[in-house]
Amino acid sequence: MKVFPTPLFAFESDNIDIEAQILSGGTSITGIEDVISTDGGGHWFAEFGAAYIDDPELERAYRACSRHLDGGTPMTVLFTDARAQGQGDIRLPIGGLPFWDESDFPTANTGAVVKTDAALRATQITITATGLSLPPSFGVKFTIVHPTVRARCYEVAEIVSISGADTTIKFKTPLREAVSAGTPVDFLNPRCVMRRDGAMPTPKSMGYPDGSVRFVEHFAESYS
Repeated sequence: MKVFPTPLFAFESDNIDIEAQILSGGTSITGIEDVISTDGGGHWFAEFGAAYIDDPELERAYRACSRHLDGGTPMTVLFTDARAQGQGDIRLPIGGLPFWDESDFPTANTGAVVKTDAALRATQITITATGLSLPPSFGVKFTIVHPTVRARCYEVAEIVSISGADTTIKFKTPLREAVSAGTPVDFLNPRCVMRRDGAMPTPKSMGYPDGSVRFVEHFAESYS
């Protein structure tokens, strides 16, 4: 699957989070509103604003990404990098415009794996981390590349316990697909399969921050 090369477009702002669909039960006479989540744990969105593009090739790549995303076609969207995750050096592909490819992010050498099997929709797993600069921490994102639903992002909500190289965590969103022991866990390049939500206007002038795009998590029964 093609990967949106987020860092190359040097966006000045980003907002990446989990949003939930809720149903209001109404507001009481004391002004308290009861709400119920109706989507089973929420889905990821990513908003990137003010792309800084100062090279004609990057501008063409931006346009090509926009055309590829037309009609709801999914891409794997890169959220952040190793430095933001507190895991040391940035590891990004070289070249490959206008897109990167999922094969540019090998999961066999992520430095962390799932220790024991976990079922679909699980929200707690144990991770064995032997190749990370730091043990997994609360508030950081990680990706598991599932066989069927492909790259999905999760965020550590709580550290339950640490024993040697093993860290048990609670996380959001719930697992999108069951995982087996030994499955790689990627803290270095969090990313998620997403689709464009709305327009993606091309920056009007090179060398000035302009242009924005919003993505939402994409769901399908399978991906080619």
